[in-house]
Amino acid sequence: MEHLRRAQTGIGIVVRDDEGYVLGAHSSHIVLALDPKMVEAQAHFKALEFAADPGQSRIEVEGHCLSLINKIKNTEADLSLFGTIVEDAKHTSHRFEYDD
Repeated sequence: MEHLRRAQTGIGIVVRDDEGYVLGAHSSHIVLALDPKMVEAQAHFKALEFAADPGQSRIEVEGHCLSLINKIKNTEADLSLFGTIVEDAKHTSHRFEYDD
């Protein structure tokens, strides 16, 4: 059981308006977080879902994994281990206008 306890992590999301005021926050616990890129992909997707709830149309998403951000921007299907999460994020991201 100790090895399963070590394969856990958490994610945190903060939604702010264009002036920096906090509109909401969310945290989740992820079990079997074996790959940091997968955790980052899950956090990105969860942030998109969370931002969609208050009806936001223009967003800026920050992340630590440039390769993940590039995968989400890429129009080709992602066939990696966490490709389904990337594809979900791509689909959800079409709802928004992005600030670069």
